[in-house]
Amino acid sequence: MVPLSNDFSEPRSSRFLPIFLIIVATVSEPAFCTRTMDVSTAKFSVDLFKSIATASNNENIVVSPFSVEAALSMVLAGAKGSSKSQLQSSLGIDDSSIRSLTDKYRSINKASDGYTLRSANGLFADNKFQLLPEYQRMIGSDFDAKISSVNFAQEAEQARQDINKFVEEKTNGKISNLFAQGSLSTDTQLVLVNAVYFKADWDKQFKKGSTTSQPFALANGQNKNVQLMTMSDKFLYGESEVIGGAQVLEMRYKKGEASMIFLLPKEKNGFRAMVDGLTTSALNEALQSVFENKVEVFIPKFKATKEYQMNNHLQKLGIQDVFSNSADLSGISGSPNLKISKVVQKVFVEVDEKGTEAAAATGIQIVPLMAIIEPEEPKVFRADRPFLYLIRHNPTSTVLFMGAVLDPTVDT
Repeated sequence: MVPLSNDFSEPRSSRFLPIFLIIVATVSEPAFCTRTMDVSTAKFSVDLFKSIATASNNENIVVSPFSVEAALSMVLAGAKGSSKSQLQSSLGIDDSSIRSLTDKYRSINKASDGYTLRSANGLFADNKFQLLPEYQRMIGSDFDAKISSVNFAQEAEQARQDINKFVEEKTNGKISNLFAQGSLSTDTQLVLVNAVYFKADWDKQFKKGSTTSQPFALANGQNKNVQLMTMSDKFLYGESEVIGGAQVLEMRYKKGEASMIFLLPKEKNGFRAMVDGLTTSALNEALQSVFENKVEVFIPKFKATKEYQMNNHLQKLGIQDVFSNSADLSGISGSPNLKISKVVQKVFVEVDEKGTEAAAATGIQIVPLMAIIEPEEPKVFRADRPFLYLIRHNPTSTVLFMGAVLDPTVDT
């Protein structure tokens, strides 16, 4: 690919021109907890998850709020007027926090034995599309994005393959063919990509020999045998009254950089009520309820791959103008004729005895503290019914992935 220069010609027409935004994330295993979440980060994550959960029909859910945030942040960098204010309000970002946002993205990149987390951004622009110098500088420097020039007008298929290759490489092959054949048109002007890869081993691993087939109560009332992993050890555990007495369990990943947090409804049929009652403050109160306890843990092995069209979900969160002819993304190229036509995310997650692995890809198309309590008896956390989980980067309180398991045997 040819690096972008600043001497592009004008866009091909005065129509609203297409831009794609792709976000990719891959995760494996969590670690220590900070007890609370950043309010703005948590709100976007909870709101996005609840919107998807409301639209799902008793299906497994997995979404990467971080990946969506990262990609939309690159759009925000070029947004003005109400387009900018709506993005800022929904993402919880103001002008003073843009720098801290890019610093957060840099701090996420870390690798060591048993723990890897990296984030990569990419910008693919049509070779006839002119980026404003300041926007190109910000994306390349502040967001550390790889900037490439492609020919959407005449070689859209090759451009699609190049973008998919970038995504696949950055997610260690977990997300492939993000853009299907024919999905990028000759009108596409810009594709923004965020790829996150996270792989970590549990700090305390399950023994494969302890995994047994046991019944799991599905949301429809039926039981299905699943592979239930088990161990007994000290973990952070609590019970949250603000979420209907839900059990809260935090399992750390190696190096303490990340944690997987489980929320299990008190009643077998209480999943939907738990989700309905989930708010940012409720989540933070639940996280503050945990203390070190001896816990007997039973968690099913599961794997899921999901793909979402994000337009409606983001519009429900208040991000509306960028999808309409009222969009003002003139900070990208100087042209007022840009809007988002499509936002998609493709996500993969797998949890087993060794740890967790996950990946996500999102695409946006734009057209023209802590106490220790020793209980008398071990607590029991038996996830034999639908539950909610999130994977968090602890130093930044960033929700990397958030999901729900309603049937551990279904991988779609």
